[in-house]
Amino acid sequence: MSTKEKRIVSRSIQKHDLEVNWLKATTFIPYKGELIIYDMEVDEDGNTLKDTNENLLLPEGRTEPYTYARAKIGDGIHTVIALPFVDTTSLKYIEQELTEAQKTRARTNIGAASQKDIDKTIVGKTISYGSVIQNSNSFGGKKLYINSLDNVFASMHKKFWVMVTFHQCVDENNIEYPHAKDGATTADIDYWVEGPEITAKRLNFDSTRLGNLFDNNYDTYITIEPNTYAKIHIRFSNDDNWTPANATANTSQAYGTYPYGAFYISYYYDRVPHTTKRSHYRCFNNIDAHGHGYGWKFIEADYYLGDATSTVNVIEEIVDGSNLNRSCIEFIVFGTSDTEKTNPETWISQLEWRKDRVDFAKNSSILHNYGPNSVYNDMLFKTKTETNVCISTNGSITAKNISINDEPVATESFVTNYINNLLNTIYIGTDTPTEDLGENGDIYIVRSE
Repeated sequence: MSTKEKRIVSRSIQKHDLEVNWLKATTFIPYKGELIIYDMEVDEDGNTLKDTNENLLLPEGRTEPYTYARAKIGDGIHTVIALPFVDTTSLKYIEQELTEAQKTRARTNIGAASQKDIDKTIVGKTISYGSVIQNSNSFGGKKLYINSLDNVFASMHKKFWVMVTFHQCVDENNIEYPHAKDGATTADIDYWVEGPEITAKRLNFDSTRLGNLFDNNYDTYITIEPNTYAKIHIRFSNDDNWTPANATANTSQAYGTYPYGAFYISYYYDRVPHTTKRSHYRCFNNIDAHGHGYGWKFIEADYYLGDATSTVNVIEEIVDGSNLNRSCIEFIVFGTSDTEKTNPETWISQLEWRKDRVDFAKNSSILHNYGPNSVYNDMLFKTKTETNVCISTNGSITAKNISINDEPVATESFVTNYINNLLNTIYIGTDTPTEDLGENGDIYIVRSE
């Protein structure tokens, strides 16, 4: 070392605090590259941290603590609240040659006797990145993925022509959008009038950010600013001269197979949509197939998870069972109107389409060969047209026939029906029965006076 050089040995502490406190830093903008740490919310015994008044030190609306620290990296633009968390599952391992001492320590730590055993032990005890575990949001744990068999919209931006535009909800003349064009009918392709577009935010069909809606990952999203709305347009043709009406019916330019099901719009944790303006879905049927009608159709979303008062974890559902040969479909999603709230932006994390298909499982497997099986909805044993057995979550079993050792079981309803039928054939009176009192085989009981 040169005599002019000085070596400084130091340790630095990054900015760190609990999320409940970071939420108060509404104006703090970290420098570009600055590391922000969100502390774990449990003590060394695994108990949720509390303040001096025994209140849980968790943000409003959340009851489960994070048992590990999380991190954000500043960009010099967004506030600490608006910054996304670092996706630690995408970090890559650096390959290096281990010394024999390091290999021995590694084998000891995981209980393996050899390098071969290390490989076997690791495979048996870990979940690889991208594993399909269950259909669930991934906040607070291992990244979970949607079963792509359930989701028709998986990688939709790579299959068809998709574009997202952003519009003002109200213009300078206080006209609200979107709305129907004066004098137009739903058969007109220009039926809808959109608000002034914010062109700088448009996501064209070749934008990589479109994948955030269709990547089966609840951690990615697109952003809707307050007092604006997003129009997600999906067309089933790449023809430059495409219009909703001229798409050829019964070809790849219109979606005509397995047409029914439900659409789901998921929002990233606390970045929820407008509380009174519900999202809606519209499509253009380019032929009147099976009486479903020609032209534009409109369906308003309902809440699948949460409601208008929810501040976290909102999913909207749109059930479409009455349209066919759709040449395009569009989703209108409104941002919030409350610019004073802590997180005023709306983040759409996923857009999904679960089709209704006969005898097609809509979820990942719930049955295991070993261990308990949990079912949180009715279990049905059915044919294509009717249900034969229903095991309900309320504890009741409904079946057409119940037998034990091939002998029919006399159920309560069976006994009740039998007695009612029997009573219909019994005559009770004081008169001696005559032939006109009933038919052969009826039962007569004569009371003495």
